[in-house]
Amino acid sequence: RTLHQELVARLERVAQQHDGVVPLHGRLFSQWMHFAYPRECSYPHAAGTTKLMSSKEWSQATGMKSSLGREELERYVEQLRSLDEPADSWQQQQRHEQQQHEQQHEQQQ
Repeated sequence: RTLHQELVARLERVAQQHDGVVPLHGRLFSQWMHFAYPRECSYPHAAGTTKLMSSKEWSQATGMKSSLGREELERYVEQLRSLDEPADSWQQQQRHEQQQHEQQHEQQQ
């Protein structure tokens, strides 16, 4: 598989932050792996930002179904196909996490 140039550049920046070495057990590398291989590697959420729920608990909490029918799944897959490159997803997730961090910081003050 050929990786998008921006993803490779991101990994190089991680290495620059750590004296030329990428910490393989760090969260940044896990994030990079997710955006490079989204089907194979789950997203590493920051500690304390997620809560494990059963599908029934999630449905009760959100009021949404925890599974999709065939037609719904096909529509969802089509939407995913129209997304930008993985590098764009990486940037969007980084911005989202930064906003969450800032909001948590503001609430603590």
